[in-house]
Amino acid sequence: MSEGMHPATRRASLLILTVACVAVGTLVSPSAGAGRPTPAALEGFAAMLVAPGVISTEADEVGAAFTPDMRMLYFTRRSPTTSTPTVSVIFVSLFDKGRWETPEVASFSGRYRDSSPAIAPDGSRLFFLSYRPREPGGKPRADADLWVVDAADAARDRWSEPRNLGSPVNTDSNEGSPSVAADGTLYFSSDREGGRGGFDIYRARTAGAGFGEPENLGEAINTGATETHPAIAPDQNLLVFVSFGRPEIPLSGGFPYPRGDLYASVRKDGVWEPARNLGPVVNTTATESNPSLAPDGRRLFFTSERGFASVPMPAGLTHERFQQEMRGTFNGRGNIYEIPLSRVGLRMAGESAR
Repeated sequence: MSEGMHPATRRASLLILTVACVAVGTLVSPSAGAGRPTPAALEGFAAMLVAPGVISTEADEVGAAFTPDMRMLYFTRRSPTTSTPTVSVIFVSLFDKGRWETPEVASFSGRYRDSSPAIAPDGSRLFFLSYRPREPGGKPRADADLWVVDAADAARDRWSEPRNLGSPVNTDSNEGSPSVAADGTLYFSSDREGGRGGFDIYRARTAGAGFGEPENLGEAINTGATETHPAIAPDQNLLVFVSFGRPEIPLSGGFPYPRGDLYASVRKDGVWEPARNLGPVVNTTATESNPSLAPDGRRLFFTSERGFASVPMPAGLTHERFQQEMRGTFNGRGNIYEIPLSRVGLRMAGESAR
């Protein structure tokens, strides 16, 4: 699920912020561990699970944000959505001696609903979504804002106190899913007034110590459905994002709700080309979301909720198998995957086609 949404309310206006195992060089330097094939592998899914049992677990993990040297990985874990608020916490893991260490809560997270970490290409700042109060001692907000911390010693998870980005980026609507270009331009999603419907993707260029008025990316990217979770290349010529509810995306099997698929657009001569669906190598009958582009320029990371269940099940479930699967990594909650950009027909500047 995307951040802030209950399965039964995906169609509403709540915040949506939130593999046949092909040998694709699965970050054993540094993303150790490949996931076992599941039924969707037969349908063309070609991504690999990231660090099963450590990063990708039976819990609900979303997103992946790396420091420039790819030695530190920030991501979000969430509690199930029920009648109580979801708890979403940003975790961090260090890659050391050939493996990812047990994640710890990031130094700036753990008290409020935080998610969607995004690190600037130079490692100087980390942006994230939060419902924390804007003023010390205030009440947590009902709408999401974007916040930032400055690196004091990012290699040791040491950051400044979080600060709210303020206006004109944040409004009394929802802002989330940040991604940062090399020149500091901020991409994010919002359901603010003036959009095309649902959530749209915006960009805000730097202006002085802050940001200028956000610009809607327009009809090549945004539709009357929901577009969110932008992942921008450092040079701003490649954008990967998620859309929920486009007519070409079928409803999910089992419990029918509008699911998310990954899309991409390339910018040529300053103009975004119409976005295309990235197809079955990454998109399944479950929701895929939270894409990010690796600092090495070669890989796409994303979240998938694909799991063991299908309707009907190929073989009848026993109590023992049901309990085992629900306690396992493939229980239908989010996991983090990776795939070479070349496998989805994309490449970043400076990377030759493969």
